[in-house]
Amino acid sequence: MKAAFLFCTGVCFGACAGDVWVAFPAFTNEATYKAVSGVEGVSGALPAGWSDGSSWSGAKVNYGFKKEGAAGYLHVGVTGEGMCQFSNPSIPVLDTVGCFNVMVRGRSASGSDVIIGVRDTEGTHDYAVMAKIPMGEEWKDYVIPVSGGPAAKKSAFFIEMFSPGSADLAALRLEKVPASQYVPVTARAVARDDEWWQVRNKRLVEAAVTSQPEFMIMGDSITQRWEQNGKDAWEKSIAPFKASNFGIDGDGTEHLLWRIQNSGLGTRFKPRVIALLIGVNDVGMGFLPNDVILGLGACVKAIQTQSPGSKILILGVFPMAQSGDDGVRETIRTVNKGYAALADNKRIFFVDIGGAFVEKDGAISETMMDDFLH
Repeated sequence: MKAAFLFCTGVCFGACAGDVWVAFPAFTNEATYKAVSGVEGVSGALPAGWSDGSSWSGAKVNYGFKKEGAAGYLHVGVTGEGMCQFSNPSIPVLDTVGCFNVMVRGRSASGSDVIIGVRDTEGTHDYAVMAKIPMGEEWKDYVIPVSGGPAAKKSAFFIEMFSPGSADLAALRLEKVPASQYVPVTARAVARDDEWWQVRNKRLVEAAVTSQPEFMIMGDSITQRWEQNGKDAWEKSIAPFKASNFGIDGDGTEHLLWRIQNSGLGTRFKPRVIALLIGVNDVGMGFLPNDVILGLGACVKAIQTQSPGSKILILGVFPMAQSGDDGVRETIRTVNKGYAALADNKRIFFVDIGGAFVEKDGAISETMMDDFLH
């Protein structure tokens, strides 16, 4: 998995300025648009240098130049079964891993997700750099920090959107930023909008304040499910440690980071030991290993800052996918190597028990994990 996903903010383009790696100013210039012809199901016009690749999907796609006041922009609409996909091969060679700010000015009347980035045009068609932007209905400047690379020799800059949907794009560029200034979404505290998430988080915090746990497990659904199908085992083997469950289904490192920072840890409760089992959702979303490692590192730093007396046990990300040959396994191994490097064996410890869940051939059986994850 070579993709890294989203972080959206209203910050203006100059706020996080780096070196411009590639820019596409032609969206605003009607004179550059040329009619798309000879492509089944596709109509309208695209700026020079851009070509459609949607016909394979069966979608109906329309492109065109539009103006609002004095400002021009590209309008894209897609209907039917499939997706819209258009690309521009005019990009520099990306032969190493780079850190970028993807900068887009756009909107979507349908609230569509717009996927943009550098993608292989042959072979596996993997993304080397990717951002997924859930666009709102109003014009907004989106700044999305991503890392990625190296890219295949034959790669292009792609923009994709699933049917049905529409989007307006007025500006697009990638800026390279130094690794020392790169902070991925995985290391930026993010609260989820789901009401149930807000309710559960509040309940978990209140439970921790009431019980004053000595041992706390922080994580995602794998941790939360101790309250469900793991309830008996929890009561027998973990509860005696005066333990508290601090897991929420679907969380990534960025969500856990927000919960740590806003929990009252260190002031309202101070566990002796905190175990961290987090990152599999970020892996599943396609974040690069380094981004996941940086996210876990941010959680560790937050705990150390807020509750310096708490020891930290980092648990390796558990294996996922049925086959031991699945590419995600290598991603998880790389993540766990980075996790292990965070341990000092004094206040921070690491253990990987993932091997207990796989067969001799590396596969996961349905009796162990019926969805090859939990």
